[in-house]
Amino acid sequence: MGKTQSKGSSMDSPGHHQKKGQSDKSSHGKKIPVVEEVFVQKIAYKCGVSDEELKEKKEIYLQHVDDDPTLGFEEFKCLYRDISGRAADIQFLTAYVEAVFRAFDANKDDQLTFQEWQVGFYLLLLLPQGEKSAKVSQEDFLLAMEIIFRLYDQDGNNVVTKKEIGKITSLLREPDVANRFSGGVKKVVKGVEAAHLDKYKGGISQNQFLEHFSKYFEENVAN
Repeated sequence: MGKTQSKGSSMDSPGHHQKKGQSDKSSHGKKIPVVEEVFVQKIAYKCGVSDEELKEKKEIYLQHVDDDPTLGFEEFKCLYRDISGRAADIQFLTAYVEAVFRAFDANKDDQLTFQEWQVGFYLLLLLPQGEKSAKVSQEDFLLAMEIIFRLYDQDGNNVVTKKEIGKITSLLREPDVANRFSGGVKKVVKGVEAAHLDKYKGGISQNQFLEHFSKYFEENVAN
C-alpha cells in the first residue's frame, strides 16, 4: 500500500490539527448532523471516553470536514487512530485501512476522499477493540448504516447507487473486518448474489439500503 500523504504534514499529535490562532471555541463551516453526533457519543461513552476527550476529537473531525481533504494511506490511518482512540490496536488499524483502500480505491492511486474516510470511520466505531468479544447490536449497526447512507446521498434525493453498496459489501467481507464483527470467530461471510444487487441498478432508497444490510447483519453478525 502506498505511503503517500495528502496536503499538510504528519498528524502524529493532536496539536497539528488546530490552525494557527484557532481557539477551542472557533466556529466551523460545517456541523455534525444530529444523528451522527448521537451515534458517536453513544459509542464513545461505551468505551469510557470523557466529555473533554470527545470535545477534542470533535474539533479534529470538524477541521477535516471543513477542509474536505484527499487522504493518503498514512494520514488516513493516523486520523483514525487520533479520533477513534485505537492507538493500542494499531496492528488491526493498519489491516483495516488496507481493507478500506482495497474496497474503495477504484483507480488505485493510493488516495481516498474524506467522505470515504467517514464511511470507514462509522464502521470502525462499531468494531470491538483488541481481544474484546463484545457483540455489535443491530440497533448500532443500522444507525451506522443510516449515517453512511446520508453521507452518500449528497443531493438529498434519498437514493444512492449500486456502486456504493458494492464498496461497503466488499469492506464488510474483508476477513479482518468480518472476524471482528463476529466476535473473533472465524467464519465464511455470506456474499450477496450479483442478481440480488441488480435490482438496485437505478439506485436504492434509504429503506432498501437498511433492509439490504440488515440481512447481512442477521446472517453474519447476529449468529
